[in-house]
Amino acid sequence: MPYSALFYSITVGWLLIDRFVRTHAAYEGLNAELEARLRAREQELALRYTQMATLERDQATALERDRILRDMHDGLGLQLISSLRLVEKHELSREQTAALLVEAMDEMRIAIDSVKPTGQDLLVMLGNLRYRLEPRLASAGISLHWEIGETTGIGQLASHQVTGVTRIVQEAFTNAMKHSRATEMRLSVSTSGERGVQVSIADNGRGFDTAAQHRGEGLKSIRKRAATIGARLDVRSRPGETCIVIGLLSL
Repeated sequence: MPYSALFYSITVGWLLIDRFVRTHAAYEGLNAELEARLRAREQELALRYTQMATLERDQATALERDRILRDMHDGLGLQLISSLRLVEKHELSREQTAALLVEAMDEMRIAIDSVKPTGQDLLVMLGNLRYRLEPRLASAGISLHWEIGETTGIGQLASHQVTGVTRIVQEAFTNAMKHSRATEMRLSVSTSGERGVQVSIADNGRGFDTAAQHRGEGLKSIRKRAATIGARLDVRSRPGETCIVIGLLSL
C-alpha cells in the first residue's frame, strides 16, 4: 500500500507536469503564430499606407498641374488673346500695346510665383506684386500706402486662394490706374475672426456706380475670381473713395 500510494502520486504528478508542459508549448506556439500574423498584418498595412501616400501625392501633383494650367489659361492665355485681337484691329497705340504686354507679363509672373515654395504665402505673393506695381503707380502719380495688420493664420491659405487674391489685387490696381484718376491708394491685410483673412484695396479716385449694368470687364473679372476661390467680395464706391474688400477663410 505505501508503495502504491507513492506510485500513484508520482503518476498524477507526471501527468500534471506533462499537461502543463503541453499547454505551455501550445500557448508558445499560439503566441508565435499570433506574432507572425501581426508582423504580416503590419507589413501589409505599411505597404497599403505607402501605396495610399503615393496615390495621394500623385493626385495632389495632378491637381496642382491642372490648377497651374487653368490659371495660365484663364490669366495669361485670355490676356494674350484679348490683346492680340485688339492689336489685329489696329485699335491700340504703341503705349496701349505696351501696357497690355506689361499686364500679360504680370499674369505670367503671378503664375510662376504660385508654383514656388512661397506660393502659399499671401504676404510674399502680395509683396512681389507690390515690387512690380509700385513704380508704375508712382509714374501715374499715385502714392501707395501698405498696411499689414495682425497676420496670424494668413499663411494657411490654399495655393489657388493666394493666387486668386493676388490676381484680384492686381486687377484692382490696374483698373485704378486706368480709370480712377486717384492720387492715393491703400492696401491693407489683416485677419478677421478666428480663421478669416481680409484684404482691402482703396483709392481716392472719382468712383463709379457699382450697380450700373455697363460696367467694364474689370469689375466683372474681379467678381468672377472672388467667386472661384469662395471669397466674400464687397465693392463700395462714391466720388472720392472706392474700396474693394476681399474676405475668405483659411484652412
